[in-house]
Amino acid sequence: MIAARPAEWQADLAVRLALRVRGRRGRPRDGNLPPALALLRRTGVTPPENDPLVVGWVSREARLSELRADPLLDHLLPRIFEQNPPRPAGLQGPGGDHGKSVGQPGV
Repeated sequence: MIAARPAEWQADLAVRLALRVRGRRGRPRDGNLPPALALLRRTGVTPPENDPLVVGWVSREARLSELRADPLLDHLLPRIFEQNPPRPAGLQGPGGDHGKSVGQPGV
């Protein structure tokens, strides 16, 4: 049914599903993840910024050859390194600011 829709509609649906992916404790997978990834791959639309989408994508089991051929690789792999998780209280940056990097004054 989705394949019969116009490409623009499919791309919009892919982005909407990707934005609905949520991380949940005790549930490793979100029901929106598989169709969101499939539509993102099929439509070629740039994945929206959504940390649970990145975590879901990187958490799935894939062979190296599948990963290399994944059209989402160039978009999602760099986002793994862009995430800025909260720090435990004992790892505060300079001046006690949780948002600053340890060892990088003024950042």
